[in-house]
Amino acid sequence: MEKRTIFRILFLGALDEALWGWLIRGVILGALSSIWGYASELPGVVIALIGFWTLIGVVALLAILKKSFGRGNKQVSLNTVERPIGAMEAYASREEIGVFKKRVDSSVEVWALWHTAQATFNSELFASRRIKRLILPNPDNPEVATLAEMTTIPVETMRRQIREVSREVYHFGTEVKWWSGHITNAITLGNPEHGETWGVIEAFLPHVPRDKRPRIEFSKANQPDMCDSIRLLLNDMWYDRKRTFDPNA
Repeated sequence: MEKRTIFRILFLGALDEALWGWLIRGVILGALSSIWGYASELPGVVIALIGFWTLIGVVALLAILKKSFGRGNKQVSLNTVERPIGAMEAYASREEIGVFKKRVDSSVEVWALWHTAQATFNSELFASRRIKRLILPNPDNPEVATLAEMTTIPVETMRRQIREVSREVYHFGTEVKWWSGHITNAITLGNPEHGETWGVIEAFLPHVPRDKRPRIEFSKANQPDMCDSIRLLLNDMWYDRKRTFDPNA
């Protein structure tokens, strides 16, 4: 890293090249004017030059400070800001179901790893036939009792919901597999193998209502590696013959 770059980071951050140029010119020429005035007999001209170049330096410095520190006071809309590579969006609650439905409907294909899918089924989320793969917990496994304890749903109700959804979504072209193991956070991945991939990971927290569960959103544009990792994870789970099976087979 150049010394000039280090200097900028330490004092004012990344600043405009031209402003720095004028600041440096003002300081240097002001100093030269002072030397010239000391050695000459033209104090009035020298004072004018010193004032002129000092003014340029001060104006440049103020412009730098305004540009550097003014950013902190600027109100930015989360919906319009350009996000750098690596950025993700975190929210304190679940996305409103109507907005989520539009996201699913506009996708070519969606893979999901959910707990019961009862809420999405009731909202007709499967009607668009975009959800092609759905992984749910095996209702016959004891892990479902642990999931039920983290919610207000009785374990037998949860088992019944899993079986009903697994049976009904099959008519909407959704393949279902039951996972014989723990499912903690819910995952939705849109366009996993083509197009603009997007994903949502929803935190499954004890005794937190489902519409209040925090979530993280990401996309291929800002998290390509994460999209690939989630796609491989869901694909591995789907084809794991030891721990998944098709209840509708």
